[in-house]
Amino acid sequence: MKSLFHNLKNDLASMTSLLNLHKLYKDSIEPEELLNRLFERQIIIATAYEKLYQEGDYPWVGLINFINELLSREGRTLTSYSHNVNIRKEIPDIRLPVKRLTPLAQILVELLSNSYRHAFTAEQESPTIFFRITEEEDRLKLGYEDNGTGLPAEFNHKKSRTLGMQFINALSRQLGGKPEFNSPEGGGMSFSLDVKK
Repeated sequence: MKSLFHNLKNDLASMTSLLNLHKLYKDSIEPEELLNRLFERQIIIATAYEKLYQEGDYPWVGLINFINELLSREGRTLTSYSHNVNIRKEIPDIRLPVKRLTPLAQILVELLSNSYRHAFTAEQESPTIFFRITEEEDRLKLGYEDNGTGLPAEFNHKKSRTLGMQFINALSRQLGGKPEFNSPEGGGMSFSLDVKK
C-alpha cells in the first residue's frame, strides 16, 4: 500500500508540474487548452489505476489493454482537433509497472495531441500516425511518427519553450531517457525514446 500511494503521489505531482509550467506560459496558452491537457493527464492516471485494480497484479499492468483503453478514452478529445486520422500501432504483449507506464503514456498522449493539433492540414491526404513500443532485454523503446507537415527547420526540442516540449523533456528525464525528434526527408515527424523497463 505504501508503494501504491507513492506511485499515485508521483502521478498527481505530474499534474501539479503541468500547472506550474502553465504559469510560465500563461500569455501563450488558452485556459481551455490547459483544461484539455489536465483532462488528458487525468484520463491516463485514471485508466492506469483502473487497469491495476481490474487485473489485480500490483504493480503490473498489461500494456496492450491499457493502450487500447487509453486511445478509446482519449479519442473524443483528440478528434476535436482533427478528423479522419488513421492510428496504427505495434504493442508487445507485456506488463509494465505502473510507475513506468504512466509517464510513458503521458509522453505518448502529448505526441498524439501535438500531431492532431499541429501536424495535419485540411488538404492532408490520409493523415496517419504510427507508433510502436518494443522491448529489448531490460530496455523499452517508444517510436512515434506522423506524416504531417513536419518540424520547423530550426526546431530544437532542448531549447523549445513550448509547454508540450517542456513536458515531454521533463517526463523523459523522469524515465531516465533522452528524447530524439527528427523530420524525415519524405516529410512528417519522428520521435524516439529509449528507457529502462
